[in-house]
Amino acid sequence: MKKIYLQINALINRFFLFKKYPVLKQVVKFGIVGVSNIIADVAVYWLFTRFVHLYYILASIISFLAANVWSYFWNRRWTFRDNSRAVIRQYLKFLTANIVAILLDIGILFILVNFLRLDDILAKIIASIVVGLINFTLNKKWAFSSKTPKSPEES
Repeated sequence: MKKIYLQINALINRFFLFKKYPVLKQVVKFGIVGVSNIIADVAVYWLFTRFVHLYYILASIISFLAANVWSYFWNRRWTFRDNSRAVIRQYLKFLTANIVAILLDIGILFILVNFLRLDDILAKIIASIVVGLINFTLNKKWAFSSKTPKSPEES
């Protein structure tokens, strides 16, 4: 999987806008990790609702947390290129940001399913996208904010 991310990173580095606006490059990387998170999140949700027959809110909590293990690893290593030694402190910040995100995810999912009567899978996808954008801001500005600047070769 790391090889795939390295190939994607090489492709991203070819776009001149990313050199001019490095935060745009991070947003794209966060988005790529986010898309894989949405796929993992929805797949786990589908598995738990359709085969295990869990209540959709409980299945959403489990799927969201499973996807966030993936998210922390790839965002720490690839998106934000963070090598700080304060892993526990950083993870606690990441976890706090994700608790805020999961509460938002559940709230949006509940509103879309129960009040707007959307299909739960469509509602889950919408909630994941909205929460992903909020989560990027929380992680960039707070959880991963202590990193040291990287050279252009490391980006």
